[in-house]
Amino acid sequence: MFGVEPLLPMLRRGRAGWNAYLADVQKYAEVSQDTQAKSEELGQSLNRLKAAAQGVGATIEASYADRFGGIIDKTADWAAANKPLAGGLAEVGVALGVVAGVARFHPCWA
Repeated sequence: MFGVEPLLPMLRRGRAGWNAYLADVQKYAEVSQDTQAKSEELGQSLNRLKAAAQGVGATIEASYADRFGGIIDKTADWAAANKPLAGGLAEVGVALGVVAGVARFHPCWA
């Protein structure tokens, strides 16, 4: 219920539970200021990398938008207008994927 289940034992013990929790945090999770600063620097570096990767992804998408955008839209329109057939084709595709996966790893098909 709301993700608090792991905290219930501590909460049931009241102030003593809270104080024990704080003691555990200090004992097991305490880090130096230098370690904390390095961790924050790494987090910032990872955020910059994530932003750069998103920019690269957007650039790639933009380069293919003219080429594939219309095809994707037409396919989506067709699938919406032909749901039973599109669903059947999707099931066939999944089945073929499963068979291909089994064939790839099964010793008698290798």
